[in-house]
Amino acid sequence: MTTNPSESVFVLPDPLVQWPWKRILNPHYLQAKAESSAWIQSFNGIPYHVQQAMDLSKIELLAALTYPLENKDVLHACCDLMALYTFYDDYMDIAMPHEARGLATIVMDALCNPNKARPVDECVIGEISCQ
Repeated sequence: MTTNPSESVFVLPDPLVQWPWKRILNPHYLQAKAESSAWIQSFNGIPYHVQQAMDLSKIELLAALTYPLENKDVLHACCDLMALYTFYDDYMDIAMPHEARGLATIVMDALCNPNKARPVDECVIGEISCQ
């Protein structure tokens, strides 16, 4: 591979080559992944770009590696929470500043008032956040 003198090439080391700790996968991973994915799929109104990001990501695997010793219910909750984070991030990536503030207000209201009925015309992230 040749590069122009003005281009910089950075080679990052592989940190897992000499990783000193054993990787442990939560034994409930597959079941929690299926349940969390089904829960996310149950929501209508998810924009295509967000659904595409969810389909390509492995957030459930991240949760199963982050919480390898938790029971199935805790792992399921962690998968759902990571899905919420992913949704929120994907919405924020394309939001204008005033839209981002509005989405943050929706999420905070849903988290603080989970029993409050969400407005019909509200972004789906409100319902996801309160569940």
